[in-house]
Order: sequence, then C-alpha cells, then structure tokens
Amino acid sequence: MGALQDGGTVIDASRNLIITALSQIQADPLAYRVRIQWNQPIADNPDGGFDLAITPWDLATYETPDIWIDSTRRNAGDVYEFHEPGDPSRPILSGDRPWVKHDNKIKARIHNTAPLQADDIHVTCYVNSPPGIGDNGEWQTLGTKPIASIPGHGSAIVEFDWVPEVDKHTCISVAVLPKIGEVTGKNNRAQENIAVFDSPSGSSHEPVILEAQVRNPYTIGKRVDLHVKHLPDRWHAVVDRSHVWLGGKGSSPVRAVIWTDLQSSGLEGEDGERLAKPTVEGWTFDGHYYRSIGGILAPVRAVPGVRIEFMLEYGGGTLYVWGHLEPRAKQVPIAVEIRSESGRAWMLYDTTDNDGEFSPNTGEAGISLEPGRYTVQVLTGGSPHAAETESDIREIHLEP
Repeated sequence: MGALQDGGTVIDASRNLIITALSQIQADPLAYRVRIQWNQPIADNPDGGFDLAITPWDLATYETPDIWIDSTRRNAGDVYEFHEPGDPSRPILSGDRPWVKHDNKIKARIHNTAPLQADDIHVTCYVNSPPGIGDNGEWQTLGTKPIASIPGHGSAIVEFDWVPEVDKHTCISVAVLPKIGEVTGKNNRAQENIAVFDSPSGSSHEPVILEAQVRNPYTIGKRVDLHVKHLPDRWHAVVDRSHVWLGGKGSSPVRAVIWTDLQSSGLEGEDGERLAKPTVEGWTFDGHYYRSIGGILAPVRAVPGVRIEFMLEYGGGTLYVWGHLEPRAKQVPIAVEIRSESGRAWMLYDTTDNDGEFSPNTGEAGISLEPGRYTVQVLTGGSPHAAETESDIREIHLEP
C-alpha cells in the first residue's frame, strides 16, 4: 500500500487497522517507531450526532446503488450504460462495464444519515476475483481515500483508480472506518458484483459463461446448494454443480452457463426481454433455517453482433476517423483509442447516427498530435443496440 514517511498513516477500514510511522529512531540500520491499532471495538452511540453509512446490497438482487464503475471506454463524463430511465447520469447496476488493462474509476457514495457534520473520514476499497457466492474474508485492498467532511443528512462520492489486468468478473467492496461517537458502525460496508455480459448474435445468441467462487462464511463445514433465480421467459441457465461441500471458511469454483433462445433477426419485433438479470445464489442450513449466504447478479443482454469498418485520414493537423458498423446499428457509443510510440494515449468519442456511421476527429476534441507514428483502434461501448466489439489495430504515420 506504499511506503510511509514520518507521521504517515495507512488505513484499512474494514479491518479497523491503522498503522502510523511515528518517527525515525536511528539511521543505520534504519529503524522507525510505529504504532499499530487493529480491530479496536467502537461501541454504538444511539445519541450520536453523525452516522456514516453505505447502502448494503439488496438480498434479492445482490446489488447496491452506492457502488458503480465509470469506464473511459464509453464516454468522457458521467454518462453510464446502465442508468435510470431518461437520465444517463444516474447509474444503476454496475454503471459501466470495466475496461480491461485501462483506467477505470470505482465510485462509491458515502452517506451521513444523522444531523451533525462528520469530519476526517476514511474509505477503503477492496476487490476479489472471481466474484464470490458468500464471503469468507478473501479480499485484496485496492486503496484508502480520505473525505474531509460530510454534512448532516448529506453524502459524498469517493473515487478509486482501478486497472483490471485480466478479463475476470470481480466483486468490489467498500468500507468506511468507524468513528468514535458514530450512531452505529454496523452500516459501514457494502459490496457490488461486477459481472455484466453481452450475448451477441450469430445464427443464434451465444451462451454466456460465468466463473464464480462459492465461499463459506462459517467457521464450520457446510453444504451449500446453488440456485439460479429471476430468469425471464425464453432465458435459461444451468450451474455445473447443484451443491458443494465446503470446510470452515473454505471455497470452491463453480461455473454457470446462461443463454436465450431469442433469435438475432427481428430483434425489435420479437417478444422477449432483452436484458435478463439472473442471480446465482448459495443457500445452506443454519440450524433449522435455510438461509442465503450470498449471490451474484449477472445481467446479460441479447444484442446483435457487429463488425467495425473504418478508415483514417490526416490533414491540416487533424486526424479524422470515418466508419460504420456492419450491420448498421444506431445510437451505439463509439470510442477511438490513439496511442503514440511512447505509449501515451488519447480518446475520441462519438455515437453512431441512424445509418450506423461515426466520424470523430482530433480537431473537435481539442487534441493536437505531434508528427510521428500512432496506432488507432475503434471500439463500441455497451449498448442495447450492439454488442461490445473491438476493431483491428491500425498504424498511421503523421507527417510534419
């Protein structure tokens, strides 16, 4: 998590862990005096004037409105693939899909549900992959960010940089460090599964495969049954194991396959839900009660598969990108990634018109490119009208 200097502090909010480098006590060999505060209980205060909170996930959907992704693949601002009807700036589900090996933002909304201002707040983000059915504590710490203050009955959004290295579906958790005087610390953590898929069309729609990990939250062995719920008509799913036996805090991989018999032709006229939101859930007996240990929301969208056709032209200091989708698909977000030989990257954005065409350029984007060699790739963003697709990578030499 980084090297500490004198007076520096590192915080892990969920584990209630604070490490402070107090001072250097000698130079050779180098030695520091360090304070470690770990898992110190903080009692609830029903009379407290502030209460930090993040909305826990809904046990029916395994999704929280307070954690989402903002990807640079889709746009340059707060406009999300999955959003409230009529307002693309208000994300639902995962917001955007993460873009592998590129910059993404994990955003979390932290609330203060009591009347007095809360100060000096610390928020930690965690990831694990593959996403888990159940939680046995196997989380990797992504980072901790401070929030100076949140007013009473207010909220603040904190951002974490995230570059997923592989195309693996992930679970994200965000925790707020409990504070003395808080009404309760029992509402300071939530999590979100990032498992969004396209089922692109060919002669029929391709099946989607979800890799997951069943994780036993109990310290004793359990049999965990696996169920798929919330499938619309004409959607189907199967899990490769009906149940797993797990030791205390143990885990086991499982695989779910989700598909639809909707046809790729006549998408606008054929009846059937295009966006399915199935959950893959784990259930076990806890005494006499049959309880859910958790689950994964795996939105799957049936969309036409497309191919990207484009050409490049350079003149007057401006790089033009002309192209269309085949078959023609309208209102599809387009991103163009331009990379120099040094590795520096620029992004252009556009949306296909009613003829499925796009034409962004560096001049309108305010981008000035020096002479040299560049690579250009065109990508579609997630959309109800076309599957996410990448073009081939082309090289262009810009002359002085």
